Amino acid sequence: MDYTGDANVKGASQTYYVPFSASDYSYVTLGTSLSNSFGGQPVTLTATVGSGIPLHVATGTVTFFNGSTAIGGAKVPKSGTVILVTRKLAAGVNNLIATYSGDAILTTSSSSPIPVTVADYVMQVLPASVKVEQGQSEKVTLDLIPQGGFADPVQLSCSDLPTDVTCKFSQSTVTLGGVNPVTVSLTLKASKAAEITTKPVSITITATSVTGTTPKTSPLHVTIKK
Repeated sequence: MDYTGDANVKGASQTYYVPFSASDYSYVTLGTSLSNSFGGQPVTLTATVGSGIPLHVATGTVTFFNGSTAIGGAKVPKSGTVILVTRKLAAGVNNLIATYSGDAILTTSSSSPIPVTVADYVMQVLPASVKVEQGQSEKVTLDLIPQGGFADPVQLSCSDLPTDVTCKFSQSTVTLGGVNPVTVSLTLKASKAAEITTKPVSITITATSVTGTTPKTSPLHVTIKK
């Protein structure tokens, strides 16, 4: 601030330093090399720490999280960028976050989460439609095909069945081995009291992994005839 002075007061110059609010200037941006991958495929996470404070070089550490679980981290270099390569993302949706620890000037901050989906398995139902006579049964085939080495138990179920129609799997729980498809047969049985349908009724076949990945569903169209 400068004052030119007047007839009575000599001019003067004074510099004022306004303190920064550290919480306003720390931020982390996160990027990933892939948004969809297979199990064991490397995914690169890149976190960059920055601030609004001119010439300040951030120190401290960056920690990468998958949900609430830490999966790696490192000290922040002069470039402000920390890189992590991981092959250990679980099947399903992984919500990745980078958190900066802060330093003597900057407070902690976190990036926005980035979802990365790791393929687990595919379910196919053949045929997609079937006709069942009253008092009779018909079979359909389910193929469970692991992706990227997925090897976990999967539970099978069916819902939205018409009245007096039942379903039974040859195996209600199947353990995928990571490579080869597994075939399961599903038997639909209509009692003699089952109501005849003039058009197909859609039932739902569901496969649920015990590890908590997103369940797979497939419609199966069933017609009950005399």
